[in-house]
Amino acid sequence: MTVTFEAHGFREIERALDGLGQPRDLRRLGKAALKRGAKPLVDRAKELAPKDQKDLERAIKVGEPVKAYRNRTPESVSTFVGIDESQDRRLHIYAEAQESGLKHMKAQPYMRPALDETTQEVIDQTGRELWAGIEKRARLLARRAGLR
Repeated sequence: MTVTFEAHGFREIERALDGLGQPRDLRRLGKAALKRGAKPLVDRAKELAPKDQKDLERAIKVGEPVKAYRNRTPESVSTFVGIDESQDRRLHIYAEAQESGLKHMKAQPYMRPALDETTQEVIDQTGRELWAGIEKRARLLARRAGLR
């Protein structure tokens, strides 16, 4: 399952980012904000995940999106919340079966309900993290310029 969000009303953030460094630095700032902002979603998904062997719960992570969903423009940043298959590729199949169910297996959704419950919290947290990153970057640049 892939879910994409589009947020509007970030003109103030765009103005604050203007002049704060190279695109690479700003992408790093944005990725960090997304990663920390996704924590409520990850925590809730882990709470709701079936607890049979706890493999699924341990595998829920924030990370890099697969190449097809990575930054489509130089200004964009993205992150991934889902199953880390690096330890066991079968977990992805198991996770999908748990979320959606199978012909002879009842669904035990955990990711979609977590997303539904935490969407606004994730957006708010990401915004706070982004502003904190902007302020930190501005202080760093001011120190480098000898203004503070």
